[in-house]
Amino acid sequence: MSIEQAQAGSGTAEAGADPGDEAMPRVSELLRAEGLMEPDESGDDAAVGDLTRQPLAFPAARDLRLQNLARGDEGVLLALVDRAFRARELGEETGAPAQDEEFVPSHSDNVQATGFVEHLKLPHHVDFQAALGLVRRMRREIAGREGSDDREAAE
Repeated sequence: MSIEQAQAGSGTAEAGADPGDEAMPRVSELLRAEGLMEPDESGDDAAVGDLTRQPLAFPAARDLRLQNLARGDEGVLLALVDRAFRARELGEETGAPAQDEEFVPSHSDNVQATGFVEHLKLPHHVDFQAALGLVRRMRREIAGREGSDDREAAE
């Protein structure tokens, strides 16, 4: 389902789904449709670890690494460090401290994760929306450049 279909309220409802779900697509579906989120290949029946019930052990599975990073200082770190952790999985060379599966989670727990709450300047959705807007703008610029390169080559 495209963003335009979602905004227009059209699309297909899954069998057995709540009729109200048709007009309200999942954000993850919209992001996957734009190529901004990779497909979930783990399957629905995969067991998800729970960091609050068991201590972090190394090497840690991705679900536990993400839970640990979410408890860390900044949500932005989650995406950056998760990508760095996946270097081996993606066949890339490793060696930077951000790629060390023991170093980063061991040093990311902070005061806020222990229950101390502080006032945050912006809600997380504002930061996410700004980052999403930046990615979309960069994609349009690249597509525009590629289009002009194609036109120049044809001339």
